[in-house]
Amino acid sequence: MRYIFLIPLLVAVVVISGCTGLSGIFGGNVISVQTRTTEEGVKDPLTITNIMTIPNSPVLPDQEVILSFVLKGNDKIRAIQNVRVNLFDAPGFRSEGSDTAASVICNGNGYPCQPLDENGNEVCSNNHPCTILPGEERMIQFKLLAPSKSQIANIATQVRLNFDVLYDFNSSMNFVIPVVNKDEVIMRQREGQPMNLVFDKSYSTGPMRIDVQPLGVNYILDNYQTILQFSINNVGSGTVNSSQIPAYTTSYTTDLSTGALVANVKGFEVFIPTDLDVTTGGVLDEIFGTTHSVEYINGAPYLQFTNNNRAIQLFKSQSQISLSFPVKMNIDAYTAFKNNQIPFRSYEIKSNVYYTYELRNYADVQIKVFENS
Repeated sequence: MRYIFLIPLLVAVVVISGCTGLSGIFGGNVISVQTRTTEEGVKDPLTITNIMTIPNSPVLPDQEVILSFVLKGNDKIRAIQNVRVNLFDAPGFRSEGSDTAASVICNGNGYPCQPLDENGNEVCSNNHPCTILPGEERMIQFKLLAPSKSQIANIATQVRLNFDVLYDFNSSMNFVIPVVNKDEVIMRQREGQPMNLVFDKSYSTGPMRIDVQPLGVNYILDNYQTILQFSINNVGSGTVNSSQIPAYTTSYTTDLSTGALVANVKGFEVFIPTDLDVTTGGVLDEIFGTTHSVEYINGAPYLQFTNNNRAIQLFKSQSQISLSFPVKMNIDAYTAFKNNQIPFRSYEIKSNVYYTYELRNYADVQIKVFENS
């Protein structure tokens, strides 16, 4: 078993919805539920700004051209890890220093034209990924040679330089759901007094958002089963890599500056308090498997579910597969709940998604022979 300690939300905006009436169900004449949501920060923690070429378009054949842009870290708290930049399509362009059209063309195998910092050192590449610190603005450059005069056959030629930026990130969603004692509902009905409950949801920063919606009412009644329907949505300006959340894996790399092992996690996980039972089987087992470990978060035991068996595909920026968790109080918690006449008790359920996110952009360049006439 491993111990997990989650950092609390530091920057939040709270949006409160009105109370929801529950007519037509047991206790609906006395129970009302207020849904509150908390958003920690930005949906796009990394953006691409200030795209330009020097010289400006049009450029001359065989001329040195610098494609530059700025990677801006928008999160005020979290760093952006494992950032990689690729110039994946630059027709006819070569890396600076090439002396013939046949040598080191940018559209050769792999990515021959590498991103450089202002000092000419390779940076934020596949071989040398970088970290963008909170609030940091980092200049990225590609030093290139334009296509030759013979390549464009003396015809003014328009070329689009396409690049992408990949980075690793994780997003979280916690929610607090109340469990209601049926005897309390009956007592409230006798007294004619309302019962006000709160259903809280908290979203972290990041372009991939986990959400949850109970099928029916936003609480659990006694030990009756409630189905929690999770979804994963893309709310950022890019795309999740390969349009999927990969099957859950954990690998380790060594931080060269400190020598410490760094965990690299990919996938989706849900932590449910052990006071609640989850009815497994069917699609749930197909995705999350049949074995689930008990993990401790701030000293409290949780049952951890991870999508070990299957990647979660995204269609039109949203997960479509069923991520349903049927939950109810386990027998020991339910017995204590009833014996102590607890009117209601709230449980926090946590979820995380780890992924690689991709941003794409471009610069248009025209190559034109100089005409002084």
